[in-house]
Amino acid sequence: MKTVYHASAVYYLSRETKIPPLQARFLDPASIQVLVRATLESVLVFYHVFAAPKSEAEKELRYTMWCLSGLLTRQRYTPLSTLGKQRLEAEAELVEKLRDKLRGSDLLQCFAGKQQRKILLKGEWRVPEKDEKGKYDFPSWAQIATSAGLSKKHAYEMYSYLSSYAHSSYLSVMQLRQAIAPKQREMLVDGSTEIVNIAMALMADLYTKFFPKSRSVIQSNERFADAVHTWLYVGSDALEDEDINWDAEFGQKLSDLEQ
Repeated sequence: MKTVYHASAVYYLSRETKIPPLQARFLDPASIQVLVRATLESVLVFYHVFAAPKSEAEKELRYTMWCLSGLLTRQRYTPLSTLGKQRLEAEAELVEKLRDKLRGSDLLQCFAGKQQRKILLKGEWRVPEKDEKGKYDFPSWAQIATSAGLSKKHAYEMYSYLSSYAHSSYLSVMQLRQAIAPKQREMLVDGSTEIVNIAMALMADLYTKFFPKSRSVIQSNERFADAVHTWLYVGSDALEDEDINWDAEFGQKLSDLEQ
């Protein structure tokens, strides 16, 4: 639901934001970029927690870590209402149960003590992965993305770019300031909306594998199946080795926008 809501919001925002009381309408690249990042992250969390595990025990470990992380986040809040205080007290007991469950996991014992403490006390939800040297370390968002099948271009560069908008970096402000013409703003959005297509294709692929009953949706709709296949291909590393003349493809368009 979270993924679909974000993607739907991107779809509507890409057709302009309208504020009737102010008689204002404009394209809002900044909000779109933040939502695109949230869309991608929701898919990557689904992959890491539910699709990536190689056994039921590992899936249970990842799911328990994810639940504990969310509950620990709320434990850090200060409730003001009686109901809020009661909810936090009840969840504090659940937190301890989840910690006990994790402590009893043989898989958790594979990780270093520092990593175990970060999982149990800080709420780290990403499962440490073994690197080339045989050491375990928490994966970054980009590493989760490449593990899910995305190209390094999308996993590292595009994610970093989207994050610059989420964190209000100078790059995001500079781009908004420079994109005066409507076509310039559209170009800021075009590449990002393609990331949503890739993310939704990946989610559809993962979801139908995790929930077999949903496969009939793709199997009964050839156009949908083709769209999923196409965007999975675009998002994978398959295109990175292709020789594309970017100047010939987009040079004139970019030149026109600069004038």
